[in-house]
Amino acid sequence: MIDIKEIIKRKKFKRYKVLEKYEFDIYKKEDFQDLMRLYERCFPGYMTEKLWDWKNVNCPFGEYLTHIIKDKEKIVSAYSNSFRIICINGKEYIGAITLDIMTDPDYRGKGLVGINSLIAFEYGKANKTCYVAWGYPNITSRRVLAKKAQTDYFNEYYYTVEKNLKTSEDESKFNDDNYEIQEIKRYNEEIDEFWEKSKNNYPIIIKRDKVYLNWRFVDHPLFKYRNFIVKEKETQEIYAYFILKIYRSKSGDKHGHIVDFLLRPHNIDEKIELFKIIENYSTMILKEDCVIISFWVSDNDLKEVAIKKLNYRLMPDEMGFQYRIVTKEKESIIINNPDNWYQTMGNTDVY
Repeated sequence: MIDIKEIIKRKKFKRYKVLEKYEFDIYKKEDFQDLMRLYERCFPGYMTEKLWDWKNVNCPFGEYLTHIIKDKEKIVSAYSNSFRIICINGKEYIGAITLDIMTDPDYRGKGLVGINSLIAFEYGKANKTCYVAWGYPNITSRRVLAKKAQTDYFNEYYYTVEKNLKTSEDESKFNDDNYEIQEIKRYNEEIDEFWEKSKNNYPIIIKRDKVYLNWRFVDHPLFKYRNFIVKEKETQEIYAYFILKIYRSKSGDKHGHIVDFLLRPHNIDEKIELFKIIENYSTMILKEDCVIISFWVSDNDLKEVAIKKLNYRLMPDEMGFQYRIVTKEKESIIINNPDNWYQTMGNTDVY
């Protein structure tokens, strides 16, 4: 591995005077308590040891990578990446999602996030840690990353759709001749078979096998998710899964998310049918307790159905979507098309 100190000696970094004042390094276990202090300064009450272990230590897709900036012995900024397996046209690559970007309030406005993101990119490129990196930053971070790390991002590309369950007149009774829905506790080999038969329908998608789904949604230390599979009655094969979460909003009302879902359709009509089944069943479950139901949908066909047929409205997203190709491969043309990325709320760790 090429050391980070070798990275910042390169010619492109000579113009950054901030490098002379602070120490740039990779997080190590002995930095844990100081990093937790930074989290508390930036996001009070958010990070716990259990959540840290789940997000980073226990992630099954490779060792996490957190770039830190120190002022003497104190960590004042951090840029955290976590690895995923991402499938591009059915071929597996290592990808990295940026989870947390933070700077101590006393050190903001000094350009630390921008330079740390650039160092992180150059470090990943030099050591070939991943093929593509992406994240869902807020608008402030989005501008910094685009300027410093030269990330590409999709402006005004909205994913969130929302419906008020108390004013909606939709029927919420589930009855289908072809499919049945089962709630499950854990994912097993059946979901792996479903994934293998589904993955080629999606040009760019995080690998959704039992390892990923159990880690992401079943073993989460804080959030409680409900996991469902949709089976064809005749063959008993899985044709979809979906995951629900209920949370209390800032106003005190309960909201419901379809956090993640994936379909295995034969054609567009079946895709829409499966989508309507998931939406109808989710509405039936959530309507009793929740005021709002919302989810991300990146498939343009399904987005149109949600808005025109199911009474959802498109919402402006607080988070953007940014990416950067770290190592050059022929799939770059595919990556640069936003319609090729399969997006759900579950792609991030926020929901």
